[in-house]
Amino acid sequence: MTNPITLTDSNFQGEIASGLTLVDFWAPWCGPCRIIAPVIEELAGQYEGRVKVGKVNVDENPATQGQFRVMSIPTLILFKDGQPIESIVGAQPKRAFERLLDKHAGAVINLPEEPIITKEEPAITKPVTLTDSNFTDEVSSGLTLVDFWAPWCGPCRIIAPVIEELAGQYQGRVKIGKVNVDENPATQGQFRVMSIPTLILFKDGQPVETMVGAQPKRAFETLLDKYAGAAPAASTGNAVSAD
Repeated sequence: MTNPITLTDSNFQGEIASGLTLVDFWAPWCGPCRIIAPVIEELAGQYEGRVKVGKVNVDENPATQGQFRVMSIPTLILFKDGQPIESIVGAQPKRAFERLLDKHAGAVINLPEEPIITKEEPAITKPVTLTDSNFTDEVSSGLTLVDFWAPWCGPCRIIAPVIEELAGQYQGRVKIGKVNVDENPATQGQFRVMSIPTLILFKDGQPVETMVGAQPKRAFETLLDKYAGAAPAASTGNAVSAD
């Protein structure tokens, strides 16, 4: 697997001097930076030979950060032959980065694949759509994790696939719901949601814990397992020993 290159104040100019280079300006303490880190690693392998992918730790390389006036992280800048040509600020879905890179590097033409025989999959549990009118009833019993979000919110879109996975993963133990704050201001105001994404865990209608901002999936699992318990492991049968 091709990993992103570590860029520093000393090697930066040499590394980006030729061809296309996507540079991720990040820091270890930055939550959104950690959220997109796996995506950046995937892009390094996906675009190997067409786009070099590198990372600059802004805490350790202030000169490079200052040179390109990086005021917010994550910031991703695409360079061509040493010159910046486009930038993306903030955590974005992987497809946003792919569109940028395909625009300048060209998309890979995929050969037709052999047909795949698939088996029927079980129905996927989706998050419940919560509104000002149904909210109280939906969270009134058991555990309910509520994602306060909006369509224009980049970090909300980043964690959306994770929220959908949790709905299936915790089916029967935790209900997962989503509140569009633009369409449901009363519920947003009732729980004083000032920043999104905000996720609130309710137990029998009462909020018990809150998480603000995009987080790794494991953080949500830790919260839910704390209240719902970890899923029991599947039985593998008992070994029989001979005397």
